[in-house]
Amino acid sequence: MVKATQQCRQGCRFITQKDNDQPVGALWIVVAANEDEASKVFATDPFWVFGLRASVEVLSWSLAFEDMLT
Repeated sequence: MVKATQQCRQGCRFITQKDNDQPVGALWIVVAANEDEASKVFATDPFWVFGLRASVEVLSWSLAFEDMLT
């Protein structure tokens, strides 16, 4: 978790509204074996712990054209 926190301080940014800088969310990219492992990252996030986040959504991604890499 310390490594993730240090990396976040260096590279995390808010997602903002289109026409201004009002924050509406954040995007975290987490490398994890499964959804449960990814969710553990948020369990100690101070914004989550103290009720400052309304929700967390864990999504997965994959390469769109993986066969083109070979």
